[in-house]
Amino acid sequence: MILRQHSSPGLKIKTMKSTITLIFGLVLLGGLDVRAQHLWWDLAGQGDGTCLYGEITVLATQPTTYYCGANWHPGEPAGGYCGIQHNGRQERRTIFSIWDTSPTLHPKVTEAHSRVEFGRFGGEGEGGHTHMIWDWKTNVTFQFFVCKQPGADAATTDTRYYIFDPAAKSWHHLATIRSPDGGRHSVETLGGGVNSFLENFSGQSPSAARLAIYRLWLGPDVDGLKSLTRAVGDGAWGQLHDNYFLAAGGTNELAEVFANLPSHYGKPVYGGGGIPLDPLTEKKLPPGLIAQLKHLPRAAGTEKATTEDSCAQPSPQEMAEAAGVTLPHQPWHVANIWWNLKNPVEHFNSLEMDVTVDRDIPPTYNLYVSPCGIAQINGLQFYGGLQSNINGWRNATDHERVFPGRGAIFSRWSADKKTPVGLENVRAAGGDCLVESAGYEGEFASVRRPFAWSKGTYTYSIRKGATEIADGKTNTWFTCRVQSADGAVREIGSLRFEGDDFKFWARHSAFVEVYSTAKIPHASLPKVNVTFGWPRVNGEKVPVEKVSAYYPSKTGPAAPDCCWIKADGENVRVEIGPIFVRDETQRRHEVKLSASK
Repeated sequence: MILRQHSSPGLKIKTMKSTITLIFGLVLLGGLDVRAQHLWWDLAGQGDGTCLYGEITVLATQPTTYYCGANWHPGEPAGGYCGIQHNGRQERRTIFSIWDTSPTLHPKVTEAHSRVEFGRFGGEGEGGHTHMIWDWKTNVTFQFFVCKQPGADAATTDTRYYIFDPAAKSWHHLATIRSPDGGRHSVETLGGGVNSFLENFSGQSPSAARLAIYRLWLGPDVDGLKSLTRAVGDGAWGQLHDNYFLAAGGTNELAEVFANLPSHYGKPVYGGGGIPLDPLTEKKLPPGLIAQLKHLPRAAGTEKATTEDSCAQPSPQEMAEAAGVTLPHQPWHVANIWWNLKNPVEHFNSLEMDVTVDRDIPPTYNLYVSPCGIAQINGLQFYGGLQSNINGWRNATDHERVFPGRGAIFSRWSADKKTPVGLENVRAAGGDCLVESAGYEGEFASVRRPFAWSKGTYTYSIRKGATEIADGKTNTWFTCRVQSADGAVREIGSLRFEGDDFKFWARHSAFVEVYSTAKIPHASLPKVNVTFGWPRVNGEKVPVEKVSAYYPSKTGPAAPDCCWIKADGENVRVEIGPIFVRDETQRRHEVKLSASK
């Protein structure tokens, strides 16, 4: 046994007495070499609880240790568990799993943080498993939250798992696991045999000290969360710092850990021996924490969003109020995608982008699907795409703004975005075209044309045309066309650019926007899935180094969080739906596509 050395003989004797007392308590507990010890919580009549908040503070640890914060309905249909693991010297994790409802009714992971790994597990029953590398720290409280609610599929229940990030001071939604109910009440609740445990899952280094303290709150909803104050345990357990503790390790090793805890933890009170412990203090959760738990972020769905006929949703105001967020002013760039190309493309002749819209969007919405969000040739930027409600001037002399409905647009800025681009740089493709030259978004010129696009796939293209020399200046026309899946082509119009030989930059972008017009000043948010293909320049798929997603929330133009950008083979899919709170670590993320063929 190692005793701390002190200069004062009196202090040395006092420390030795405390250590002997600790050893005596630990010996009384017995069974310190077992692989797992448990705390069984008294649920205080809350067996039907559907929300559980918990805290774990690890005070001493060794690799291959699992600190389970909560294990609900153990051995029952769709029971589950969550907590933190010390897997190796360089790896720590948080995990969340749910068992099968029955041998034929299996859970599935429907939402997951981009860093979460998920799949099936076996060995101790079978079910759905998730984990994420998470470098939790000793002596720093790990906070987690689990909640259940009816799933989107009939007769199912969703269980969501969240953890708090002390560095970012925000919550992360790690995963949602959807379980078939199978007529079992245990699937719908978190009550029933709730326990916490500490497990040396490899059995290695059994004498090394492991110590953690636990606290749980359970309730029917966030406002109803109540502290669980009574528990009984097995193995080495008791109370410490107004929490319950679990410990494992050799008698001397644990005695040393207890003796050297910071003073504010106080002395342990040991459980066991048939003597009940007094309940813990009934702590209420702080109002700030309650507010956070009511407005948690949502992770991305793991499956491709289903195609529906309707794009209808509640109003943005209703969805924002339900999510607890404030709506910014329109326009809203709900999704921005960037392709970083390996190299610029010399002698630019054409750009082609395929885009698929999975349902009809009526002109009562202001939806802008832009497969050409920003493109640049010789430093000159252009953009365009499909709009559910185009608008513009009838011609160069009649500036009355008209709204003919669905159509396509092609626009460019001046080099400095300050010098006006006159309408002499615009050619209409037909008498029904609209034009505009203005400076409210930087100086630009634009051509728009009605085009009754609907559900389907289209190819949006910009192609180099004639070069002309006038007044000693060389300019080149580029023409915009939209081709339907059946091969029909709709020419939109042409814009003139300075120069005759052009270099396409080493980037490309696309976006989806909800915009405001005089006709519809406060546009609704449609539910829709939009898929963008791999960029093609000069008729060839360009080599791409990386694809990135960005969801503006404060600038650029800001939008409410309502979509996820995902890989779909070599394509990029944007899934737009209800407004939610996004995990800020997912504000920007990579989109890992399959290699272009």
